[in-house]
Amino acid sequence: MNSSRLTFAAGVVFLAFALLAFMGAACKETPPAGTAGGTAQAGDCDGMVIAKVGDVDLTLADLFQMPTIYMAIDDGMIMQEVLRQEAARRGISLTQEEIQKGLDDFYAGRGGKESFLGSVPPSIPKSLVDGDIRKMVISQALQKAILENAWEKDHGPVTDEEIDTIWNERGQMFIDQTAAELQIDPSQVTKEMAVNKVKDEIKNQWLTEKQNTFFEDLKKTYNARNLLRERLGEQETVEAPPAMEETTQSSGTQPEETASSTPPGASGEGTEQPSEPETGTGGGQNGE
Repeated sequence: MNSSRLTFAAGVVFLAFALLAFMGAACKETPPAGTAGGTAQAGDCDGMVIAKVGDVDLTLADLFQMPTIYMAIDDGMIMQEVLRQEAARRGISLTQEEIQKGLDDFYAGRGGKESFLGSVPPSIPKSLVDGDIRKMVISQALQKAILENAWEKDHGPVTDEEIDTIWNERGQMFIDQTAAELQIDPSQVTKEMAVNKVKDEIKNQWLTEKQNTFFEDLKKTYNARNLLRERLGEQETVEAPPAMEETTQSSGTQPEETASSTPPGASGEGTEQPSEPETGTGGGQNGE
């Protein structure tokens, strides 16, 4: 899951947050008999009127036909919580300073905070925007930190064999890049002078390939379920991979507090919930 997908999910997740908060306040869900927690069910909530156009009532059932709702839950609420729990399990946390820098960078790239908030469509509650941008920034930072941790744990130092393979394929490219940076003739560049660029390329390739499936696999590991989609009968049957081994890794900046969490199935104990400022909340479930 790349950052552009997270950013897009943040746009539609405003709607999902407002919807689910409305449902939670107005509907009381009753789990089916014989289940532990149950799934979302059709019932009185489906007929709840959420908008009117003249004499025509628009209900939750109509809203449930919008595909973006299901994507917002998967790529927004669920993914944010999966990242929070996985970061806590790995001992990764974010300081308030790191979070604030992420927010500053986000708004700076969009003409400033006031300019960005002014561009938000009036149909989106302004009270939800700033908090959700914060969750998105936290999720992106945790996603990057988790992948870096996975690189160190699962791959380790780049080997000479890997360097030779990439050098034989694209050595001239690294020579030209190094020569341009050092402002020297390419004939003066040696393999040793360009080796750090080769290592960076190997790492970037690994991270790019890894992230395509890594975070979707984490959803399965944490038994993440989109209950709203399940009510449509479209839930895929998946087999969760084995529980991951414990590991500890802190982010580059000294964290204020490091929390711990264990994925479902890794032990008989429940998951310890870290405080939001360090690792972020997940999709508004636990509050800011």
